[in-house]
Amino acid sequence: MRKVSFDFDDTLEFESIQIYAESLLDHEDIELHITTSRYEDLKDYLPIVHKGGHDYLFEVAKKLDIPKENIHFTNFKDKVVFFEGKDFIWHLDDSYTECTQINRNTNTKAINSLASNWMYECNKALNLTNNKKD
Repeated sequence: MRKVSFDFDDTLEFESIQIYAESLLDHEDIELHITTSRYEDLKDYLPIVHKGGHDYLFEVAKKLDIPKENIHFTNFKDKVVFFEGKDFIWHLDDSYTECTQINRNTNTKAINSLASNWMYECNKALNLTNNKKD
């Protein structure tokens, strides 16, 4: 199974990236994950609740058939720690810092979702055909 990961806030929360993630569901050998810096326990956000809690995150995960065990909360620790020693093909994230750390210190390819060629890079890493530079 080829595992890929999406940051949620400012990445998978956007419909355009959800559409891309949904297209990956056509490939039975690709497993989708969400890796987010968010706290898993909402009590850790008090007195401020993060964007209405995790409702939208879980709604998107359900829409994309991402099971709860494939949702990873780093509790505001650097994501590089999560990816160390793991066998993910890539992680898509809007944070330059997170991408740089993951690329320098793990075997996971971190792709910046703010780059104009993010979809091309994701497809290239998965060896998918029709790699358009969208």
